[in-house]
Amino acid sequence: MSQNYDDLTKLASQDVSALKRELERRFIELYGAAPQPIQFFAAPARINIIGEHIDYNGGMVLPTAIDRYIYLAIRRREDTAINYDDIRFPGRFTFDITENFSYKKESDYCNYLNGVITIMKDRGVAFPTGFDALFFSCIPDGGGVSSSSALECCFIAAMRAHGTCSETETRRKIIQLALPSLRAVGPYPKRNSMFRLRNLGIGCPQQFES
Repeated sequence: MSQNYDDLTKLASQDVSALKRELERRFIELYGAAPQPIQFFAAPARINIIGEHIDYNGGMVLPTAIDRYIYLAIRRREDTAINYDDIRFPGRFTFDITENFSYKKESDYCNYLNGVITIMKDRGVAFPTGFDALFFSCIPDGGGVSSSSALECCFIAAMRAHGTCSETETRRKIIQLALPSLRAVGPYPKRNSMFRLRNLGIGCPQQFES
């Protein structure tokens, strides 16, 4: 792990305001200056006190959030382009907000994000423009603490602000965007509703805890 990443991780644990300033600096360094404001969002990881990998089979679990977060800096564009990048795993992914997204292995973590956009479009949310996004996560990948669900919830909150969601939509309703469809943005198109974002084993408690 690079010293660059370690420095940001320390900021996240000691001074979130300083972290925000540093993320803003890096965002502008990456995407350039623009009149549109940069917005910030975050979501925590979680652990299961009781139960593990049984929630999406109808089992009972007791999850709770922990003090490890993913952070997102995002800014509206004037065109329909979408740019994703990540500080820990740098490399830009570019799409268009008007696309009909489907699972592509080479899109990596962006399949989760484009799945969120697809679900929200299905629910009638319009996205008149694209955006630039930069992620930074303190959550260990593959550590069993729902890094993917935190990614989804952080991004859902950002897309709620970016799209045409009604102000009456509650956070609970927005999180339920992860659950409703039998169609999957993933390689196996007809699994149960909890696999919609990328057709993986992600159940509702993770999203609700985040």
